[in-house]
Amino acid sequence: MQVNQIYEALAKILENGLNAMSEVVKFDIKHSYNYQEPSKGFNVIKGIMNFSDSDVVPIENLDAYTLPAIVTCYCVKEYANEVMTILTQYVANMRGVVQQAGEYFAVPTFSTPSQGEIMQLGQLGESIPVTLFAEYAVYKGLFFTNNMKVTLDGEPLLFNNFGIGKQRACENDSIDNYQSVHNVVQTQTSTFNFNVFMTTNLAFLVDEILSLDELEKQHELSITMNGNTRNYTVVMTDAELNGAQGGAMYASLYFGIVRQ
Repeated sequence: MQVNQIYEALAKILENGLNAMSEVVKFDIKHSYNYQEPSKGFNVIKGIMNFSDSDVVPIENLDAYTLPAIVTCYCVKEYANEVMTILTQYVANMRGVVQQAGEYFAVPTFSTPSQGEIMQLGQLGESIPVTLFAEYAVYKGLFFTNNMKVTLDGEPLLFNNFGIGKQRACENDSIDNYQSVHNVVQTQTSTFNFNVFMTTNLAFLVDEILSLDELEKQHELSITMNGNTRNYTVVMTDAELNGAQGGAMYASLYFGIVRQ
C-alpha cells in the first residue's frame, strides 16, 4: 500500500464519518486535486484534504508515518454553520479513536474547525470555507496505546503515559557442574505506573493519597490489551499529585500486585 493510497483511505474515512452524522448536507472529500467548486444551490459540500510533507521512520521493515493534513470544505454561506457543527462533533467523537486505513491503523489529532471570510466563488456567489487541521499517526503491524483500556475499581483511568514492568528473581547456579552459570527463576511480580488525569470519578484516589490512615487499601485493576482482559488486586505503592494554577490536576500512580 503506497502513501497516496493511505491518503485516499483517510479521506474516505473522513467522508464516511461526516456523512454518517449529517442529515442536511452531503460531504464529498477528495485529496487528489487542489480545488473543486461546489454546485450552486446544492447541498453537496466539496472538501479538499491536502497532505503536507510527512515523516517516515528510518527503520527498515517498520511502516510508520506522521501525516499532517488540512481539510477545507467550501460551502454556500447558508450551510456554513451546519458544516461547522458537523465537523466540531466529528472531532469530539473521533478524538483518540483508532481508524483502519487498508492494512494500516491510524490515530488522528484534530484542531478545532474554523470559518474563513465570505468570498465570491465563480457562479456559486457568496461562500465560506470551513477549515480543519489534522495529523495522523499511521502504523502497520504495531500495537496502539489508544486501544488499551484500564479501569481501577471499575472507574476508567485517563492516562497519557503508562509503564508495565515485569521483575523476576533468579538464583545464579552452575547446574550439574556445567561450565556456564544458569539463572533459575524463583519468583516474579509485575508493577504498573500511570500518568493519570484526575477526573472527579477518581476522588477516592485523592482521598487515599492525602490520607494517613489507609495503609493497606487494595484496588481492583483491570487492563484490556490486544483483546485480552486481565484483572489484578493491587495496592498503591507510590503516588504523586501534580498541578498548576489554571490547569488540570494529574497524578503519577504506581501499583504493585497483591494477587491476580
